[in-house]
Amino acid sequence: MESISADQTDVSTTISFPMVPLSRLDFTSPSIAKCWQKGVNIHNRGCRPSDKRRIDKDSVENHSVCTFDQFHKAAIDAKEKCHLSRGRFQRKLEDFIGCIEPYLPLVDFLTQQEPHTRIVWGGLRCLIRIASQKSGVESTIEDGIAIILINIGTWHQNILNDPEGESTSEASSHLFGSVLSFVIESRLHHENSITAKLWAASFTKLPEVIRGALKAMKSRSDEQHRAVASAETARNNQFRNTRIRYLAVQEILDNEQSNFREETRKTHRLLQDTLEEMSRVALENKHLDRVKRAIEVVESEANIPLVPEAAEGTCDWIFEHPNFLEWVGQQCRKPLWIGGIPGCGKTVLANFLRQHTTPSQMTLTQFFQASRNKESTNARSLGVSIISQLLKKELSSPRPDHREVIDDLASFCLEIGYASQMIFPKLRHIVEKTLLAISQYTLIIDGLDECSNIADISEFIEALLESDSRTLPCSKIILLSREHDGLKAIKEKCVAIAMDETAVNPEIYRFIEIKAVQHPQLQAIQKDIHEEAEKSAHGSFLWASTMIECLVQPVRSEWEQLQRLKRIPAGIIDFFEDLVIKSGKKRSLSELKLRREMLLILLSPQKFLTLDEFAVFLQFRHSRRQEKARRLRDIRNAVLDLCWPLVSVIDGYVTLYHMNAAEYLLTEKKKGAEERFSVHIKLEESNATLAIRCLYVLSEEQNSAPGRIAYWLYKNTYPEYRANASDVAAQTEAFVDIVSYEYAARYFLDHLTQVAKPSEELLTQVDLFLRNFQFVKWAEYFFNLKGENTSFSELYGNLKSWWTTLPIDSKERLRKSVESFFTIPYRSLSVYYAEENQDKLLQYLCLSRLGAYYTLQIEIDAEYEVRREVANGLVNLLGPRNPLTLRAKTALGLCYTARSDFRTALELYKEISLTQKEVLGLERQDYWSTLTSIAFVQFLMANFEEAATTMAELSAGWKSIPGLPTRFLILSNNLIEGYIYEAREMLGEAMNLYRVVWNDQTEIFGENNPMALYAQIGMGSIQRKQKEYKQAIANLDHAFQIRTQLWGLENGWVIDPAIQLIISYRENGEFDQAMARIELLSQCEFLKRDFERKCQVRHLEALVLYDEEELEEQRLISDGAVLVGHEQFGESRRILQDLLHEQIEKGRDANNRSLLWIRLTLATLLRAVQRDDDVAPLFDEIVTPLTEGLVSPQFEHVESPQLWKDAEKALRLVRDRKIDEADQELRQKGLRWVRAEDFWLFEGGPGVDTAWMKGP
Repeated sequence: MESISADQTDVSTTISFPMVPLSRLDFTSPSIAKCWQKGVNIHNRGCRPSDKRRIDKDSVENHSVCTFDQFHKAAIDAKEKCHLSRGRFQRKLEDFIGCIEPYLPLVDFLTQQEPHTRIVWGGLRCLIRIASQKSGVESTIEDGIAIILINIGTWHQNILNDPEGESTSEASSHLFGSVLSFVIESRLHHENSITAKLWAASFTKLPEVIRGALKAMKSRSDEQHRAVASAETARNNQFRNTRIRYLAVQEILDNEQSNFREETRKTHRLLQDTLEEMSRVALENKHLDRVKRAIEVVESEANIPLVPEAAEGTCDWIFEHPNFLEWVGQQCRKPLWIGGIPGCGKTVLANFLRQHTTPSQMTLTQFFQASRNKESTNARSLGVSIISQLLKKELSSPRPDHREVIDDLASFCLEIGYASQMIFPKLRHIVEKTLLAISQYTLIIDGLDECSNIADISEFIEALLESDSRTLPCSKIILLSREHDGLKAIKEKCVAIAMDETAVNPEIYRFIEIKAVQHPQLQAIQKDIHEEAEKSAHGSFLWASTMIECLVQPVRSEWEQLQRLKRIPAGIIDFFEDLVIKSGKKRSLSELKLRREMLLILLSPQKFLTLDEFAVFLQFRHSRRQEKARRLRDIRNAVLDLCWPLVSVIDGYVTLYHMNAAEYLLTEKKKGAEERFSVHIKLEESNATLAIRCLYVLSEEQNSAPGRIAYWLYKNTYPEYRANASDVAAQTEAFVDIVSYEYAARYFLDHLTQVAKPSEELLTQVDLFLRNFQFVKWAEYFFNLKGENTSFSELYGNLKSWWTTLPIDSKERLRKSVESFFTIPYRSLSVYYAEENQDKLLQYLCLSRLGAYYTLQIEIDAEYEVRREVANGLVNLLGPRNPLTLRAKTALGLCYTARSDFRTALELYKEISLTQKEVLGLERQDYWSTLTSIAFVQFLMANFEEAATTMAELSAGWKSIPGLPTRFLILSNNLIEGYIYEAREMLGEAMNLYRVVWNDQTEIFGENNPMALYAQIGMGSIQRKQKEYKQAIANLDHAFQIRTQLWGLENGWVIDPAIQLIISYRENGEFDQAMARIELLSQCEFLKRDFERKCQVRHLEALVLYDEEELEEQRLISDGAVLVGHEQFGESRRILQDLLHEQIEKGRDANNRSLLWIRLTLATLLRAVQRDDDVAPLFDEIVTPLTEGLVSPQFEHVESPQLWKDAEKALRLVRDRKIDEADQELRQKGLRWVRAEDFWLFEGGPGVDTAWMKGP
């Protein structure tokens, strides 16, 4: 800001300069105070010590002082006094006031804290007062006042801008000294005039000192500005130099930072690359780990063929065949078909093609004929085998472009968990998807005619061809098979190569030449061998190779060798017979018996036996093994020596050499052949041998050891339990001695059920096994092998079906052990654990497994007794909050549910769920399973909305928990939620859930799986309600037939689908079919024990009779007949009334939901025959008046016709699914239902609600 120059005389000009507001100044600044103090010193230097102008502590009182506010007030007063004159000074006062107005909001620290500045303001106040009285003072003084007022803020600001500057401080001090001198001199000049009362004195010549002070003030102000400007310039220069240095340093720093950033970026990139690589490796390892685990799932079921290698120099002919060259062409999309007779070498050729396909392509193979396992001769085994090969190839040579689809494949395997639970439809889908994604592959299927379900394989190949037609022809399919009617259609779509004599005989000749080189003794008769092969081989490579093996046996002369050649029969079967008899003549009687025993074992095993397994089966003499000294030392050489040429050993497996060998063994013994040399066997004889050898293995003494069985009980029942290392070691050691145990456990029943007339020894062995501890060991081992309980139901069904076909004596021999399947051995072992074993938990683990079997068999009473015993025992042993105890209680709750004790079940489940939430948390499945049970019981208690709410909580809760829900829990919940939707008339939603369960279970386990049957019955129920009767009947009849086969008619879970089926037949107008099923069920003893199901069946009988009678009456009336003396609907009414009378005899508690609808039907029939008076009493004891608003099972019996009418009306609303309207109707009339249990559903398979069906 500029200061007022010395030559300025017009204050109006100076007033217009901008000012620094005091509000922006720091009046407490030490630098300002210091300058004022120096200014006082400078002023004092011009005064004598006694001069009144001097300023010090002692002389402050001599000066006029005031605050800023007082100064402002004086200015205002002066303005008012001068108002009338409107003279020059009045205008200046206005300008003065304008200058000082902005300072008013401020507390003037300067005037309050510094006495020197109070002198300034006080002096100015005196001058203004004098000027107001005289309408002005000398213009010089007025200008000085204006300069001070206008510039004091700027002066202070200059000091603050340069607080450390010496020149500024010095100039400011001199400036403030001149200000003080001017104010004091001016004040004293006018005060002296006033004191002397010499007004004229005021207009005397102004003292020179005042003019000098004003001039000094102006000069010092300019000096201050120059000092400040100089300091500013110096600061700017310093700043500029500093900035230059800063920029130089900054440039250096920027370069360093740039280098640092570049290094950081490089480090970051390196780190990022490292992390990405680590992530890639982690993902790769995770992927490969999933693949390994998936391989473990399918490995046990994968088809690992036993295929001999092609003889050197053979099989090359295929590459020169014109049809092969056509097929190899890039534009050929057709499969290659290679057909020929048994023994022509198709399997060896398939193996050769597998080894010589294009390296860039993935080769997948399936050998049906050479399969190690008879279970692998179906379409499912093809899918499992392809999956196994794809996974193994990914493990050995990962392909990034295949990772996603292989990962999906692994996920599929891990989700199902067991290869045995994979069925072909689902396998086909995932395999087709995978092969389509891979695109470049060669699929070789050998022995296609040996597949048990050729139609499925044909559809699969058709689908692959269709998929391949939409892409480049990168895939190749090779099929090898004998002629088969079921394969004609697919053969027509292939490029065919026939392995006939034209194709095979040159290979046989080349084979003979190679063997002649390898065995020089053949060279002399090589021409004769060629001639014999041309005459007798008929395109059978098997015949040729057997001939060579026969000829290379030691002989004494060439003539003897030639005679041996000439005696070889034409045709492989006769050749085998000749060789067997010749070999037999060289054997002792014991060797012949051993040979026959070996062939009995090798004819029909369910899978190829390892040499060790085969050796174990041979060791048994009756139920005990031979002494070690009597056992065969070299089993491989022994079997090849005794059974050649029918047997071969490949990769440690012993098997019949070819399917022709099995065919030979099964042929009838030729007439005239000596019995002792014969090896002809019946299939039943082989199965009986294998069955009893399996039972010998299973029944060995070590398998009855309770300590070893305990290992499996813990593993299957209490998976959280961690077995001691010694327990695991003991179990491992036990299996070292039981090489054939897995085979025996898997297949003993397959062999047993093929024996129509078992021997006494076999019957004894079966009976002992089914009764003893060894059975428990087998059951637990088998459960662990299969991973689910439902297998036992199927096994028991197969056993019982076989038992029913036995001769009467045999049947009676096994009756107790078969009918007590599971019960005797598990109960006996439980008692042993209770009495003899220190681990008291084992007895309850044993009983828990028995309870699970009873659940499967729907033996409700037996299950209840066992479950209650287990729950009470575990409470006492482990405490009520132990996880195992809680599971036992949950299982007991299922029994209460099955017994229709829903209140007890619901209370128990709620108590268990709270404890599980506290003890186990929400991360375990236990809590969610219990919540499912709660929803199901609420559904059975007809609290459909509450059940829906519980299911909603369940669905929302478990989705946020990793690893939950399990597949089984999802499917179980789908069924229960479907029931709830169905009860709430949400049929579409229910149908969707049933279909999810049906599709999942049928694709994995087949249509006869228990859970699939539940879903199928649910689907049938929905279809019936949607009037899709054809589909409903098909579904319900299938479920009924399968359950009848498993359990017979004396079972509620069999009767339930039958009732649904009857309803469907009736509503579809098929009264004969409906009545036939009613008559079938009426013979059941079960209905005498189950009153509600009896009510349903009899109700349907009455309705069918009513429908038939009404139809007949309509026919008679249409024919013009007159009905006279006819008791209309008499039989139907009698049936329904008998049921109500039976309920009365049983007591009020015998009333049930089905009887409510019977009352409504009977009421309709009575009204139809004008017996209205008999209607009302039907609804007695259905509703009752409210007592203090409480709903209680206790009631007073009130007979009231109006009450009965209200009851009927409310019941009809409930039957029409208008439950809320019924409740509202009762509340409005002050009524309630007498007994909530009347409306409960019953648990069944699933139970039927006859409310929802066509009525009269």
